[in-house]
Amino acid sequence: MEWPGSSAKKVLVSGCFDLLHSGHVEFFQEAATLGELYVRIGTSDNVQALKGRAPMYSDEERLFMVRQIKGVHNAALSVGSGRFDFVEDAKELRPDIYFVNDDASQLEERMSLFEKAGLDVRIVVAP
Repeated sequence: MEWPGSSAKKVLVSGCFDLLHSGHVEFFQEAATLGELYVRIGTSDNVQALKGRAPMYSDEERLFMVRQIKGVHNAALSVGSGRFDFVEDAKELRPDIYFVNDDASQLEERMSLFEKAGLDVRIVVAP
């Protein structure tokens, strides 16, 4: 898929990415076709709060693995907390695209959060 204008669109994806698997890699590679891919990873504390369990891998291990994936321009821990921990990161990054998988929930709420933050972000759902 090609976007009109600059090929340097900022694409944001977020998640805990614990137990990294081939589906995650494919997801990142699809997102990277849309522009520079920025990955924000939920912290271990946030994973514990949301899922009721600690992640299998530490923050540092998950960051290391994600950073090694071809197409990832930048990966960092999310600075926010809660289900939508990516909002604070989006305020700083100002992405053009927020890329989600086809089972992402609450897309309308996510869009509303971007709008409330004054961000003009297009949500793209992975094919």
